[in-house]
Amino acid sequence: MDRIDINLKLSGGTMDVTQNGYTMNVPVLDEQTLYASALVTINDKGYTKHYFEEGKII
Repeated sequence: MDRIDINLKLSGGTMDVTQNGYTMNVPVLDEQTLYASALVTINDKGYTKHYFEEGKII
């Protein structure tokens, strides 16, 4: 069986949250990028196809 690598990247800013008098810095992961394969990248703005010719991205 072939192995398929799929990567999900979560990123974003942080927000200060106060609860019971304690302030914590909490991540807000509101930007997602899915690297479905070497040929396709999907994010909030849409998708990108990557084309290769002899090992080079075109």
